[in-house]
Amino acid sequence: MDESICPGCATSLPSSQLLYEGYFNTTPECWSLFTEVQGKQYGNVLLGRYTLQSTVDAYAAQHAGASHPDKSVAIHLLGLYLVIVQDVDPLEVAPKQQHIASGRATWPELTRPANQGVLTILDVAMSDDDDYIETVDTWAREVWAMWADHHQTIAELL
Repeated sequence: MDESICPGCATSLPSSQLLYEGYFNTTPECWSLFTEVQGKQYGNVLLGRYTLQSTVDAYAAQHAGASHPDKSVAIHLLGLYLVIVQDVDPLEVAPKQQHIASGRATWPELTRPANQGVLTILDVAMSDDDDYIETVDTWAREVWAMWADHHQTIAELL
């Protein structure tokens, strides 16, 4: 069976006939896995409450590059910053992101780190319910740490 290697996170998944037309630096297979994870989180109030925001932000930040706009990368890194550094309730993050996104005309250019970490959306998808929230949190923290060269820039966006 042919393998598809994601350029964003290096996850290897079986190739498919799926299509992907978005701007994340990903494969159709990795994107499909991400949407499956989101479906699980949307379908479970407790999982979604504690994991959905970090999942979206970590996935976007880990899959920066290609035609992924600087604004999007910065906004998703800001989401990780708010949850991880400032301990903001995940339910309060999206309105803060939207407020900042609508108030800026220019965005910093953020160079994608060479190291994209060990954990990926596949680890989240494969985690069992007992470890699910912890797996998402660990993954989000790892992605945030990978962008250390830009932490000050992200903090200044606030």
